[in-house]
Amino acid sequence: MLAAAILVACSGDEAAERTPAEAMNAASLAVLSAPSFSFQVSYVGDPVEVQAGLALDRVDGVFEAPTKSSADVRVKTLGLTAILEVVTEGDRLWQKVPFAEDFEEVEGGDLITGTDIFSEDGLGALLREDVTELAFGEEAELEEFPGETFQTVTGIVSGQRLNTLTLGYLQGTAADVKFYLAGDEVRRIVIDESDVELPRSWTIDLWAYGQPVDIVIP
Repeated sequence: MLAAAILVACSGDEAAERTPAEAMNAASLAVLSAPSFSFQVSYVGDPVEVQAGLALDRVDGVFEAPTKSSADVRVKTLGLTAILEVVTEGDRLWQKVPFAEDFEEVEGGDLITGTDIFSEDGLGALLREDVTELAFGEEAELEEFPGETFQTVTGIVSGQRLNTLTLGYLQGTAADVKFYLAGDEVRRIVIDESDVELPRSWTIDLWAYGQPVDIVIP
């Protein structure tokens, strides 16, 4: 009886464990099923020039399913920081340039927005389909998320969705990637460009899954 009990207990432990691919599938479902979350996209490395004299700093925003997003695109010029505000709903995009009073709708804009990143064909699909050589890493803590311990998954990522995730500024065609998971929720993605002379490191943070957001369409 004791041997049988031990066998059952061990079998239960094995069933409770999941593979890195299963962890990524669960994270994909969590992103796609979340009614909302907050996000930030930032990078370290050579400045990304978005326009002549304007360097990208970071993007802070919120996403509301299925297709709404609002983001502050922070840019630097001459030592100063300015903010381009962007709101999207479906295929429509509005922006308010620094120092303007009102939003203007942009037709055929090439800005990559929260709607693009978190659409069904965006991050959710990348987590399921675009990452190879998956492996569990060591547990980790992050200063930005105090009191939480994260399971990490590493791999190599490539494809067009990777370009979308880095706002269209990815150098090269593939990158090393590390995911920080809290249960099924992916809280941080670190993308390290690997096949270029001066690689950048990109960080995408996600938090406040399901928390109320207030996105006002202009």
